[in-house]
Amino acid sequence: MHYAGQVVGAIWLDRDTEYLSAPSIHIMIGSSDIRGRGVGSAALAALIKLFEDRAHEDYLYSRHLLENEPVTKLFQKIGFEDYGVAYHDREGLRWQNVRYKLGDQI
Repeated sequence: MHYAGQVVGAIWLDRDTEYLSAPSIHIMIGSSDIRGRGVGSAALAALIKLFEDRAHEDYLYSRHLLENEPVTKLFQKIGFEDYGVAYHDREGLRWQNVRYKLGDQI
């Protein structure tokens, strides 16, 4: 992802993941200075739209660390809903799986 002429993060789709149902979407914004400017929302909405236009799936999945409030709010803003209960991984990190109903308006 680019913003103001700089690479600020990454966003990608994954059809093969051991932690989630597929297809799944992932987003990472590296600099906290960029967060809150709509970059993640715009990138997520654009990739979802591109995927919807080309795929024949009902849902798109993701997961996030519950302690990461910015991404929790981002997924909620776009329309993702919790999918299952929060869980801890082997390292003790607390995760929440989410899913987005494709075809919903962003």
